[in-house]
Amino acid sequence: MLFEHILNDVVYKGLPQVMFSEAGPERTEKMNTFKTEKLLPAMETLAKHLPADKKFICGDSLTLHDFTVGGFLLNSIGNPNTKDPEYWAEIKTSLPARVLKYFDDLTAEMKPYLDSRPQTCSF
Repeated sequence: MLFEHILNDVVYKGLPQVMFSEAGPERTEKMNTFKTEKLLPAMETLAKHLPADKKFICGDSLTLHDFTVGGFLLNSIGNPNTKDPEYWAEIKTSLPARVLKYFDDLTAEMKPYLDSRPQTCSF
């Protein structure tokens, strides 16, 4: 359900239209609307469903759900080469504490991969 809500309903249906639109005031407005109306509410939902006593969505071991939902976080908020890094850095400051812990746990678990990924952005 988290995958369907966060990735399908929020990210896939909203983010491409915003991130790949032409730069300017209209795009900035779209990005802010996406953040406040879609992304931050989805992060509140994620916070509610993350187990308080476990690192990841389904326990203390990574699952496919962490590679999809968590992968979005690592590819946007946690990627220094992402498009619009200031936008994602600001979003990170607005995340619920439980989502930040999840993000930190993912980052620690995926450190070998993250340290070796390409240092350029593909888009």
